[in-house]
Amino acid sequence: RGGAVYGTEAARASFDLCNFTRNGAMGEGGAVVSVDDTMFVLQRCEFANNIGRDGGAIYSTSETKLTECQFVANQALENGGALAVDGIGIVTVERGLIRGNMATQGGGISVERLSIAKLYGTALEHNSVARVGGGIGVFDGSFLVSVDIVLANNAATDGGGLFVDHLAQVRIHDSQVRANNASAGGGMHLSCLSSELRNVSLVENAATSGGGMLLDAGFSSGQLYFVDLVVADNVGVGYSSTGGGIYVRSDCKEAGTSLKQANVRSLSSINSGADSNLPSDSFIFTNASILRNSAWTGGGVSYETECAAVRFGPTVLLRDNVARGFGGGLFFNTDGSSRSDIPFFFSALFDGNKALFAGGSVAWNVEQDHEESPTFCHQCTYTNPTAGYQTSEGWATPPSAMAFGGATGCLGSQLLDATPYNVTVYLIDDFHTIVRGPLLAANPHEVALVHDPSQDACRLLDRDFEITEITTDGEAVFEDILLQGAQNDRCVLAYNSIASLSGGPDILPITCNTTLGGCGKGVPVSGDEGVEECEEQRSYVTPILLVVSGVLIL
Repeated sequence: RGGAVYGTEAARASFDLCNFTRNGAMGEGGAVVSVDDTMFVLQRCEFANNIGRDGGAIYSTSETKLTECQFVANQALENGGALAVDGIGIVTVERGLIRGNMATQGGGISVERLSIAKLYGTALEHNSVARVGGGIGVFDGSFLVSVDIVLANNAATDGGGLFVDHLAQVRIHDSQVRANNASAGGGMHLSCLSSELRNVSLVENAATSGGGMLLDAGFSSGQLYFVDLVVADNVGVGYSSTGGGIYVRSDCKEAGTSLKQANVRSLSSINSGADSNLPSDSFIFTNASILRNSAWTGGGVSYETECAAVRFGPTVLLRDNVARGFGGGLFFNTDGSSRSDIPFFFSALFDGNKALFAGGSVAWNVEQDHEESPTFCHQCTYTNPTAGYQTSEGWATPPSAMAFGGATGCLGSQLLDATPYNVTVYLIDDFHTIVRGPLLAANPHEVALVHDPSQDACRLLDRDFEITEITTDGEAVFEDILLQGAQNDRCVLAYNSIASLSGGPDILPITCNTTLGGCGKGVPVSGDEGVEECEEQRSYVTPILLVVSGVLIL
């Protein structure tokens, strides 16, 4: 134990400007061991190429303080490539660099068995492990406190930057988690008893499950607070990847009682409209920005849980996330036992999210009660989603409404001398995504254009009723629409669903209110029998006055 220094029996020692290089131990502490109430203080020391079983450079079960120290290329055969804090030890690292270390778990630092690690202004980069916690691993009731740290380019099977097990606790403020990778939880994997993250950015991390973060909520005691998070440009790797930004999972069998009670308590405030009085422990992700992440399912967030144990809001932005399969903004998958009367999201904006298959904003399992789908989010907005198509097998939201299409949709006004135009009507789901593809092919759907001449002074050219089938592109096009009437006539065209998809919700009708206006500039209006028309444009000659040598010429 302790290849260079072994401290025991309440020893006290200080080290300044020391270099610990190529030391080794068969047991703990390749360079330094601090046990039995020993106090070590190390300043501006460098640890390089040391090796031990636990703690490639330092193993501590007592108190150790490190200031401006560097740990480079150390190796632990088991835990803590640079530092192993164990057995109620306390280690404080200030303005340190922990780079290129290796272990089985806890590539940079391993914190175990009721120990405490405090990190301030420290960078952990390019560390790696065979199992969990590429940068830091926190286990067995231990506690990690970090302020202004950087976890970058670390690698693991689980928890590329950080892994925290179900008995541990973490508090991280003002920090960056960047470019880490793992199979699960590229930036971090939290399955902890309690967590607090404030002003933390998770960017450019990668994993198969949870590119930015994997959150196991099943063991939470209710002390989960994530405030002012930026989760951006993370990637879910592979065909089966889920949760490019955040992957939430929980069977809720072990979910903390206080967390579930807090969510139920907040429901009364939501339903009463007293949104500003929501209890502070009602939401987990508050003021979060989830941007430009990607995965096969759930480009922004993948939410797979049986209860509302994890909630997002208020003020959550999901923008420009991409799913290569389903759910650009959110992929939502529960077993149907979730509490639909407790929103999972509150005051969220889904903007510009994209799915190549289905659910630009949100993908929802159609095998569940589709009436639940709008209730998961309270005071939420869905804008500019795109999706390739919906499938008949599931993981898509069935159509529930119609919408007019862009430039060829409803015209609020029409000139009397207008030419015939086309009107496009789309089927959309609860999250404003156009519904396309096999889901429509298997369930043909039609839309009727209806105009009631007894209610309007105007008339619809050539017909007052027409049926058009919704194509597999999700649209119905009504051609050569032209209204005729008098100046300022108000005309109403109704587009009605005349067939419902099997097992789907009723499709709400839409109407277009159009007001007839004047003719083109310089064109007079004439007409009879209540129908006005624009006369052919006349040529007018304007007199020109010329004065030549005092002679007026007309």
